[in-house]
Amino acid sequence: MNNSSLDWQFYIDNLVFGLGDREIKALKYIADRYPIHSVLDVACGDGIAAILLAGWGKSVTGLDRDPDRITNNYSKSISAGVEVDFKCADMRDLSKSYKHKCDLIVCLRNSLSRLVSETDIWGTLVQMYLALKPGGIIIIQTFNYDRAIAEPDAVIKEINSNLREQDSKIFFHPDLDNTRARFIIETQGHCHCRQHKNLDYHEIPVRPIFEKELNLWLAELGFKKTDDLEEKTRVSGKTWNNLTLSIRPGGAGK
Repeated sequence: MNNSSLDWQFYIDNLVFGLGDREIKALKYIADRYPIHSVLDVACGDGIAAILLAGWGKSVTGLDRDPDRITNNYSKSISAGVEVDFKCADMRDLSKSYKHKCDLIVCLRNSLSRLVSETDIWGTLVQMYLALKPGGIIIIQTFNYDRAIAEPDAVIKEINSNLREQDSKIFFHPDLDNTRARFIIETQGHCHCRQHKNLDYHEIPVRPIFEKELNLWLAELGFKKTDDLEEKTRVSGKTWNNLTLSIRPGGAGK
């Protein structure tokens, strides 16, 4: 692993919030069984989901506010032999950067929670709803905050046991009312973000989004919960992340 702070951040992102078997299974199931032609990957991160979907024959747009990631993602897509329309854009300004309507929106890597402000989260969800065609599907991946609050020691122990660098640790610190939280990555010399007592720190502020809370927000917007999709894309065992799948009502053949 490269010792740069950027590489360390990407490593943590992929370990804790990254695309796993559950997410890939859900994407493949929906791509194969639903009339999905156009896809919007909001906050596409490392671009892997967008590139996979493009490889499955979908027309994909990937948005991310980090210009370096967009440049890297273009290179990855070329190497993979697929075409993805990667754009540098903030998900909070979705309606300005994406003028079309699509069949599928994916928002992975705990990206929605990182907006921190409930106002920004709600505003982004509204824009996602409007960007979907009637009958379109939305997939949102969030950290399993319900379990993290209920079993904080167990969850963090599991994550830390998977770190390749055993002198590094991840901590989860929710505020007293659980409306704000921080992931703290502490490591010996791998990250140059902030140094204190020979330890380096990287902090990720989040607004914890609980499962029932997200379902309620989506229902208020008009999304329909899809238990059938939830069941068929489920994988066994405990997970650090939740996957929420919903449909914008309407549309023929959905």
